Amino acid sequence: MTVRAAVAVWALVAAGCFRGGWYSVKADRAQAPGLGTPVALDGSATCPTLSAEATGPIVAVVHGIGGDVPNVSEVHASLASLSPRALLAFRWAMYEKTDALVARFSGGLNRLVTCTGGSVPIVVLAHSAGGVIASLAANQLEPPSDSERPVVVVVTIASPLGGVDRASSRAEWFSKKPFALELGGKIFRYPAPPQGVQYVHVRTSPKADAVMQPAPSGHRPDDPRAVVPGARQHELPEHVGHDDALLWAVRALTQRSEPFGVTSVD
Repeated sequence: MTVRAAVAVWALVAAGCFRGGWYSVKADRAQAPGLGTPVALDGSATCPTLSAEATGPIVAVVHGIGGDVPNVSEVHASLASLSPRALLAFRWAMYEKTDALVARFSGGLNRLVTCTGGSVPIVVLAHSAGGVIASLAANQLEPPSDSERPVVVVVTIASPLGGVDRASSRAEWFSKKPFALELGGKIFRYPAPPQGVQYVHVRTSPKADAVMQPAPSGHRPDDPRAVVPGARQHELPEHVGHDDALLWAVRALTQRSEPFGVTSVD
């Protein structure tokens, strides 16, 4: 890494752009109202204890760059009405290498499927850049081979799936990019998920979501080409902002019999 590149990275750190990893230590200590402390979603973690009284799916939440959204307490309160059998949180940091980060996410989700034998639906709510991680992992997920209906439903929410196109052209020098540089470039394609995994892209409008506004180059973070093959798409009302989108999606999940057109998450 050149001196100039090193200075740029540390400038991002000082600005708080990498605080997702630091935030996780504090956030994981807090209990979700009515749900207890979220369990870490990681390939090396033990199987979570499932609630015997709950009747809903297992829910895993993937945060964005800055950690949990400001209204996370409302998100957790809404999730409680879903009666999840377990609540998990995937914590990550922007400086992690993309391949390793995606492998850690998919490893945790695959372990969760193994723990349950595919008998309990799993819903992943991936907000903002967390949705990019979850989408990059699409072809690494391993549901049971005999799955006729989705065992895993991954909902990306207000995610800049096209990349933000603000990284230096020198980012191409990295053979294994930190996720910060991957997200900072352009993304046009995602891998296809196997049978038993359903993706849903919940999109916001650039009118209310500054993250979706075009880059100086004209590139759109919400580029319509940047989708997981076979994913369903849902457009939020134009007034829904970036952080509020997660709460909106959770409320849709808990209040509708067929949220986003996916019946298996009921």
